[in-house]
Amino acid sequence: MSDYIDADQNSRANLGCSLLGSQSSSAHCLSFSPMKYDVYNIAKTQVEYKITATLTYSYNQNPITQDIILSNSNPMGMDSFSQAMIRIVGDFQSSTQINQFTDKKVVFPYNQPNSINTAMLLDQNFFDLSGLTCNKIGVSYSAFQNQPNKCAALFGSCLQNQIADYYNADVTLISNGKKGNYIASQFGTKVAGDQNSRSLKIRFDESHRTMLTITLKADSLQYRVDISPGKIISYQIDRFESMSKNGILRVKVQNIGTINSDYTLAIVNCSGDINPIDSKDVTIKSKEIYSFEFQIFTTSKLDSSYQCFGDLYNEVAQVIHSCPCQN
Repeated sequence: MSDYIDADQNSRANLGCSLLGSQSSSAHCLSFSPMKYDVYNIAKTQVEYKITATLTYSYNQNPITQDIILSNSNPMGMDSFSQAMIRIVGDFQSSTQINQFTDKKVVFPYNQPNSINTAMLLDQNFFDLSGLTCNKIGVSYSAFQNQPNKCAALFGSCLQNQIADYYNADVTLISNGKKGNYIASQFGTKVAGDQNSRSLKIRFDESHRTMLTITLKADSLQYRVDISPGKIISYQIDRFESMSKNGILRVKVQNIGTINSDYTLAIVNCSGDINPIDSKDVTIKSKEIYSFEFQIFTTSKLDSSYQCFGDLYNEVAQVIHSCPCQN
């Protein structure tokens, strides 16, 4: 009866619903989108990595180089000269936890060539596969037809919060320079996968340390550490809203020496309530420029101006360049 007694100007199709009279007769159709999706539950996250150990021998004053590739599924290897054996002992726990997505579903556009790039991770409670709940993914005609006050309902009622809505909301955020909430590429710096197997691989840039043992013949063993000068050449902090996840600090570092070398960039002594930021390690080739990216989180409203310091370390823990980074 509420459809007839309480109807207002938001009537479907601008029809007047009345208890008596022909005006109360109307029909409405639920049309499904032509875009179909594959939806899967997500198993426990598995970390995959590869370690390339490069061995260089000197034979008759000529260098001989050989690579041994290890992984968590292939934990040991030996060179072809039987001079060295390398084995993975185990992994250290990172200070930054790897995301687990067991409370989400992964959604792939069906039979689309770029489905990996548009895949999304959506919360389990966004779905009701029974089709009986309005404004949930999986809504069916039964929920649409039996919703209350359907004469006075707004256009599109019961059909909100669908997959396309979450995707379009993310596209808007990303186009405005903010971080999306659902598109898979927003959960890591690189996303890859196989279109047929429906696997999804997300690269995380947090440091991951693994212990190795090297057993070798030490008749002519030498230990060498490559040290090369480097400098911070630029930084960029985009303006962002306090207590959001949109704070990004980008720092460019250049190896200004003549050999490849390892560097560590630490972001320290931040003003205000900026959360501690994990340092990052990288190997940079001679004259190459590497761009670091750090996420900035805050625990309170920030002042209009704030700063951190970037300290660049070489392989032997010496600070070789320090630079203030401020907005």
